[in-house]
Amino acid sequence: MASDTCAPRVLVIEDDRTVRDSIQALLEYLGYECGLAADGPSGLRLFEGEPWDLVLTDLTLPGMSGLDVVEVIRRRAPTRPMILITGADDPFIRSRAREHHVLLVLKPFGLDTLKTAVVDALYAQAQ
Repeated sequence: MASDTCAPRVLVIEDDRTVRDSIQALLEYLGYECGLAADGPSGLRLFEGEPWDLVLTDLTLPGMSGLDVVEVIRRRAPTRPMILITGADDPFIRSRAREHHVLLVLKPFGLDTLKTAVVDALYAQAQ
């Protein structure tokens, strides 16, 4: 893990406060540490400032898209696990997610779906 504690650190980049707060509540309940950003540029600043085990980003963000965030992080940390969440079940988005080795979670999603995606992403990184 990237930090001195046992808890994995997850950076959540989501502009919808309700969704962001729900994700944070779930992750903290599961024992993860969270960092929060409401837009792409702020998320990237947080990413650069601290070690993160997983990045979870929405597709539609102010300032830059979630795919742009994924591409920047892939250049800086090629193996960092990432999850892209979106309400758009679009073949282009699916293709780009596969291309960048990013798990895709479609909205609306249940908390069990998100929990499984987080565990899968972190487990894949541990391999």
